[in-house]
Amino acid sequence: MYKNWLTEDIESMASSINYSEILEIAKKIDLKNAFKENYETLSKREYFEKLNLRYQDFIANSTIGIAMLVKNQENRIYPAISNLLDLCDEFVVVDTGSTDKTVEQINKIESDKLQLFSKEWVEDFSLMRNFASSKVTTDWIFFVDSDEVLFETIDKNILRNIAALLASLSNESIAIQFKIKRPNQNSFTLAERGLRKGTTHYVNKIHEELYDAKITKVRIDFLLENQGALIEEMEKFNKLERYTKLVNEELEKTTGNIKMLLNFPFPQGDAIECERYFKLVDCVILKKEKQGWKKHNFQLTDDFHTLTQKYIMLLLSLGRINELIDKTAVLLRLFPDNYFMLSMNNLGRILKQHQKQQKQFELFLEQYSEINNETSFETTLMSKDYASAIAVKYLFSLGDYKNAVHLSLDITDQEALQLIQTESKFLKIIDLSDEELCKVREGIFQKKSS
Repeated sequence: MYKNWLTEDIESMASSINYSEILEIAKKIDLKNAFKENYETLSKREYFEKLNLRYQDFIANSTIGIAMLVKNQENRIYPAISNLLDLCDEFVVVDTGSTDKTVEQINKIESDKLQLFSKEWVEDFSLMRNFASSKVTTDWIFFVDSDEVLFETIDKNILRNIAALLASLSNESIAIQFKIKRPNQNSFTLAERGLRKGTTHYVNKIHEELYDAKITKVRIDFLLENQGALIEEMEKFNKLERYTKLVNEELEKTTGNIKMLLNFPFPQGDAIECERYFKLVDCVILKKEKQGWKKHNFQLTDDFHTLTQKYIMLLLSLGRINELIDKTAVLLRLFPDNYFMLSMNNLGRILKQHQKQQKQFELFLEQYSEINNETSFETTLMSKDYASAIAVKYLFSLGDYKNAVHLSLDITDQEALQLIQTESKFLKIIDLSDEELCKVREGIFQKKSS
């Protein structure tokens, strides 16, 4: 549920009960300050009376259409369409060259709302969506993909009510954004899936968006799960390779295409591609590239947070920890309540400390391997259990609990055991029946091969 100027204004009125229906719909739209009236010529009450009349008129007379592109989804298409039919007055499906039983499954659906068209697939998602839009005759068009499913049960009038309220608020071009999540993930992306017929069109070959010089983008509380992100679906349609190619084609047109940068696939360790990506993002978010990441040098676009989050995640994946720490620190000075950057900054510091511990442990092992145990025992009158206890502490600090358990079980000297008393209490709760845990530790103190 969203809080915006419309919900606040209605709730502030003594007779807000009269506009309870509008209030409930407004809570499902992230309006921010879009379409806000200043009430210079109308009182708040007069404005809401007129708004309510317009809303009721649009509810009664506006029509809703759903459009869907499909190819080779014989196992998904029947429920994909059937579960959405109640939400609309018209349902347009464009088959783009199915070679399985997809079309046969579509024809099994008995509904006067359903219309089926065919068009050979062109590797340009905007072109294909615009074609589908041209076949829809309703006042409003909403796109749902054939591999997407509703994540939760919703009111069958939700799209009609939202469209009616937005139409009541403005005659401008509007891009309605759906929330799209991947299976088994809680985070989501935004996709522009709703438009008023004839007011706007899609652009970009991939990760398409609605375009109009004065378009207003609003997010609604409508969540779809993208099952096309499942590994089998990605491989079935060779999505990674195709999408990467299209993203690069769009970036060649204009390096400042933020939509493409947001969806730029991780370079997977390719150093040249990584540097290219960092440079492309810097061009967009920095006022002057040469000044670098300074608090005063950022251009705060609508997608600034998403871009910088991906940037930081790539630094993490590359192991560039010092750079990650420095850049998240700058962003925290600008946005101190950014929990993502706070988490990444602290993770970077932990990893940096971890790396130091790892190097120190390796040095310790190297030095230990050069010691003659018999001579050491005669000199110190102490067993190697003390060194083992120190190794347990190292392993514990590095999170290698299983090897720490194995090594601790070999220690018998009581004074040495006192050194790892705290660690032992924790290690005792680890399940020693774990097959991996029960494997014999191999050569942790053996001399390194020359």
